[in-house]
Amino acid sequence: MQAGYRHDIDGMRAIAVLAVVGFHLFPTRLTGGFAGVDVFFVISGYLITSLLIHPAAQSLEVGLWRFYQKRIHRIFPALIGVLAFCGLFGWFCLLQGEFQELSADMAAGSAFVANLLLWQQSGYFENAAIKKPLLHLWSLGIEEQFYIVLPCLVAMVRHRPLLMRTTLLALAVSSLLWCVHLSISDPTAAFYSPASRAFELLLGSLLACMPSWKSAPWGHDAMSVLGMCLIVAALVGLDRHLVFPGWWALLPTLGAALTLAAGPQAWLNRHVLSLRWLTSIGLISYPLYLWHWPLISFYQIVQGHPDKWANLMIMLVAMLLSIGTYLLVEKRWRHDLRTKVTTTLISLMAVLFLWGALGASNWAAPRHGNTELEKITAAIGEWDFPPADFQRYRHTGQDFFWKPAAPQRTLFIGDSHVQQYAPRVSEVLRHLPPGYYSALFATGSGCPPIVGVYEPARPQCASTIPAAYELALGPDIDRVVIGACWWCYVIDALRPDSTLHFVIRPPGASQTAVPLRGKEGEQRFMQALEAQLVSLSRVKKVYLLLDNPNDDSFDPKNFISGSRLSALHYHSPSAPFELSQDPSFMALRAQLTAMAHRLNITVIDPVDHLCQANACPSVQGGDTPIYKDRGHLRPSFVRTHAGFIDQVLAP
Repeated sequence: MQAGYRHDIDGMRAIAVLAVVGFHLFPTRLTGGFAGVDVFFVISGYLITSLLIHPAAQSLEVGLWRFYQKRIHRIFPALIGVLAFCGLFGWFCLLQGEFQELSADMAAGSAFVANLLLWQQSGYFENAAIKKPLLHLWSLGIEEQFYIVLPCLVAMVRHRPLLMRTTLLALAVSSLLWCVHLSISDPTAAFYSPASRAFELLLGSLLACMPSWKSAPWGHDAMSVLGMCLIVAALVGLDRHLVFPGWWALLPTLGAALTLAAGPQAWLNRHVLSLRWLTSIGLISYPLYLWHWPLISFYQIVQGHPDKWANLMIMLVAMLLSIGTYLLVEKRWRHDLRTKVTTTLISLMAVLFLWGALGASNWAAPRHGNTELEKITAAIGEWDFPPADFQRYRHTGQDFFWKPAAPQRTLFIGDSHVQQYAPRVSEVLRHLPPGYYSALFATGSGCPPIVGVYEPARPQCASTIPAAYELALGPDIDRVVIGACWWCYVIDALRPDSTLHFVIRPPGASQTAVPLRGKEGEQRFMQALEAQLVSLSRVKKVYLLLDNPNDDSFDPKNFISGSRLSALHYHSPSAPFELSQDPSFMALRAQLTAMAHRLNITVIDPVDHLCQANACPSVQGGDTPIYKDRGHLRPSFVRTHAGFIDQVLAP
C-alpha cells in the first residue's frame, strides 16, 4: 500500500502533535493526549517502510545509504538547534546538579538513546519529569533505533512480499505480547524499551507492505471514521493512571492504522484531515514537538507552575519557533543531499554529544556553579539505594536487595522512606559484626506497605508489596521492619484536591478498587494497616518504623534565593522546624504509636533522635543540609546519624 505525498497524513500529524502539546500544557483537560506519540509511531513506520520498498530503492547499497542520508537531513537540523538552545539556556539558569543531568540527557539525545538512559534512571529520585527539558526525546530514540534495524530486515526479504508481511506480523505480535507483559511486571521498561514499542511502528510497516485493496467508497469512509473514533477515544478517554502502553496502546495505534489504510480518497481524510490549517500544522509537527517541551520545562524551572495565560504564551512561542525552524532550517537542509552537508550535520551532532558528555562529567560548569550552591546540588542529587555492596535478591519475579551477614535475617518492607536507611545498614554490616542479622529490603518507591493499597500510576506496587509479605512469612525471615512515608499516604494523598490517586483492593476481594479520599479513606487505610500488623506479628518479631519530619523548610532548594535569570544566593535556615507547626503529622505519629503499643509491636521513631524538644534542624555544622528534599534524609547523614535503626540488626 505505497503512496506518494498525502495531505491527510500531515493532518494526522497535526492532530497527534496538538494532542501531545495539549496534554503537556493542560493535562487535566486532554487526559489521553500522550497517545499522540503512538499515532506518530504508526505514521513513521508506514512512511519509512514505504520508502524502503519503493521501486526507486532497488540497489541495496545505494538504497540504504540514501535512506540513512535522508533520515539525517530530516532529523538532525531541527534537533541540533533545540539541543544547542537547551545547552546554552541550561548553562545560563541551572544549578550544577541540574546542568549535569541536562548534559547527560543532551548526550543521550544526540546519540538517540534517550529512552535507554531514562529507562536506567527510572528510580524514585530521577528528576521530576517536568524538570527534564529533554525528556521528550525518548520517542525519537525509539524511532531511530527502529530505523537502524528495519532497513536491514526489509533488505533481506523485500523481494518476497509474503515472507516480509509474515515476518513483520510475527514481530509485531511478539512485541505487543511483550509490551503487555512488561506493562504489568516492569512498567518503566514497557514504556521506554524499543522491543515493547516496536509493534506500534511495525503496524505501520505492515500496512505499507499490504497490497492495495479496492472497495466501495463507503467502505473507505467507514474505515476512516472508525479509525478517527478510536484515536479520539484514546485522546479523551485514556489517562496516565491506566496501565500504559499495554493493551490500551491498541486504541490509538489501530485507529491510526485504519485511518491510513482508508486512503486519501476517504471522505474524512479528504475533507477534514486535508484542511489547509491542519496540514500546515502537520508540516511543522516535528519542530513543534521538539520545541514545546523544553519551553514548558524551563518555564517551570525558572518561574514555577504556569497559569493558563502562561501556557498560552508558551504555545504561541513554540509555534513561532517551529515555523521559523521549518522555514529557515528544515527546508534549507532537508533536500540538500550533498555529502559535505551530511558531514557537517553529523559533525555538529558529534560536537553536541561531546558537549553533553563533558557537562555530565562535571568538566563544564554552569553559570550558577559556585561552591555554596554546589552544596545544595550535592544534597539534592545524593541518593544511595541500593548501596554498592548490596546484592540482588530475586523473589517471585520481584527484584529486591540484601546485605548478607548472619543466617538470621531482618526484612525491611516499605517505600523510599525505608530505602533511605540502607546506607546505615550497609555501614553497620560492613565489617560483619558477630551475631548481627542480614538485611533484606523488599521495597518499592511510592509503595505503601499494605497489600491492596497502591496508586494505579505505580502498578508495580500491586505486585511488589504482596511479594514482600509472602517473603516475610518464610522461614528465612526472623524480624520484619514496616515503614513508610505515612504522612504521604494518610494525610497528603487523601486530600480531596490531591494529585495522588491511591486505591484499596482488599486481599481476595472481587470488588473493584475503592479510591482513598478524605476521612473515610484514612480510616480504611489505618484499618488495613492494623490488620496487616496483627497478622504478621503473630508469627514474626515486627517493628513499626515511623517517619522522619516532612516539611518544605527541610528542602535544600529553599536555601536559595534570587533569580535564575540574574543571580542566586545561598542562605542557611535561621531556626529549626517546630513540629507544633504540623499538628497533622503529630496526630498521625501519636495514632501509629498507639496502634503499635496496642498490638505489642516495637516502635522506632526517628523524631526522638532527629529533633530536640520537638525542634528539628534542617542543617548540620551550620550550612550542610541534612535532607535531600522535603522528606528524605541524605545518605551521608543517615550513614553516621541513624543509629536508631541498628536495633533491628543487633543480636
